[in-house]
Amino acid sequence: MVTQEQQLLWSRIQGFSFDDRTAQVTFSDKLAASQNWTIPFAQKAIEEYRKFLFLCCTSPKGAAPSKIVDEVWHLHLTYTQSYWIDLCKNTLGRDIHHYPSRGGEEEDSKHQQWYGETLQLYRLVFGIDAPSDIWPAPNQAARLLNDPPFRLNAAAIVSMIGLLLLPFIFIAAAYQTWSPFNLGGPHFLVFFPIYSISLIIAYIIYRTQIIKGEMELVAAVLPYDASVFQVANFLYGEHRALQTGIVDLIKRGLLEIPGYNQFVVKKSSYRSDPRDINPLIHAYAREDDGSLLNYNTLMTTWYNRASFSHPVLDALSKFRRRPESLLRTYIFHVAILGMLLARSIQGTLNGKPIILLLLEGAVFIIVLAVVASRLSKSAVVSRKVKELYQQRSGSIVNTNNQLVSQFAMEGTTAFGDWTEGVALSGLFLLYTPVWYRSGVGASDSSGSCGSGSSCGGGSSCGGGSSCGGCSGN
Repeated sequence: MVTQEQQLLWSRIQGFSFDDRTAQVTFSDKLAASQNWTIPFAQKAIEEYRKFLFLCCTSPKGAAPSKIVDEVWHLHLTYTQSYWIDLCKNTLGRDIHHYPSRGGEEEDSKHQQWYGETLQLYRLVFGIDAPSDIWPAPNQAARLLNDPPFRLNAAAIVSMIGLLLLPFIFIAAAYQTWSPFNLGGPHFLVFFPIYSISLIIAYIIYRTQIIKGEMELVAAVLPYDASVFQVANFLYGEHRALQTGIVDLIKRGLLEIPGYNQFVVKKSSYRSDPRDINPLIHAYAREDDGSLLNYNTLMTTWYNRASFSHPVLDALSKFRRRPESLLRTYIFHVAILGMLLARSIQGTLNGKPIILLLLEGAVFIIVLAVVASRLSKSAVVSRKVKELYQQRSGSIVNTNNQLVSQFAMEGTTAFGDWTEGVALSGLFLLYTPVWYRSGVGASDSSGSCGSGSSCGGGSSCGGGSSCGGCSGN
């Protein structure tokens, strides 16, 4: 803050009140409830939003918000009088507009760069680093755009070379030839299993090296503020997420089950709490006491994907479903199939039977496919997220009910002898989620600030933000 004019602007921004104390639900309460944040965290986010507004209006290049700051901005835009009149006109002296992004990797790259520059500007203007829980490092989201570096250590390389040479050393010692195509039929049927098993073990070593980088990446970015409902949505999909919310409401006495596929809203013990992290609670609150609903109605009217999403989990979801290079993925498959195909052609041309060879080949191709599915990036990322969530369950956003958390991770087996669980099991099993689903997609957009007088410009995304940015003259 260099000029007197900027100091006065900052004083006005600091004095701006977001909460109407006469309102039944204040801005802070609504923000916390809509984002599943605690009240103190929501208030901290609002304070960082103040700083973003100041940077927006004083920096020649503008500023890009973090995802959390952007959520505050989005909500504030819905308070028309407060935003356009009280803030923009009477406090900032300029309008700050919000526009959609054109999207695309090039735009994302520019947004990430702008976000990084915003963090540097924050440090320069306010004299401290931006708090990482509100303004995450830009590389946290950027590092998910690419696969981790591929590294093979010396032991892995030596082991793989030894395994690849083993079947050829075997036939050289046993049959005095280095070429498997010089072997007779019975001898090749001995060679091929050794060859296939060696390649499968080499593939496991190869994938294990890649997996290390993927697991390190997941451990580095997995957020502590992800709720059990968001993790269930990431791991198992929308039905498990909805079911977790239903189980939570039943355990709290807010839903009852009078019969199969019937849910009755009970509000006698309900008390509104902005700190409630169950994403279904907002839809529940809109229902009348005694309303009778079925599962499909809950899915179509209560489930909202955005409420069950987390920006970092969304980025992880995109990362896990992004395909790897064909060479990295299928080089070992090609080696086994290539040997099988070449020998089959040789046998056919020589008029030899190949049925046993094809049966052997089918067995090892199936084995390799099973191993590959277990070691795929999608499977590894999902398992690591589940493992870390269970390890951190005592220190991250969670429910107070152990059964709810257990059901989110394990499904109906967690019900045990719970009476209501018997009625729910049959219904929930009709919607059994896929363990490694394709992922929860997040729409990408961004915004910008502009005005006819002194604010104008483009937009930016940064630190996991889906939209937002501003510039000033």
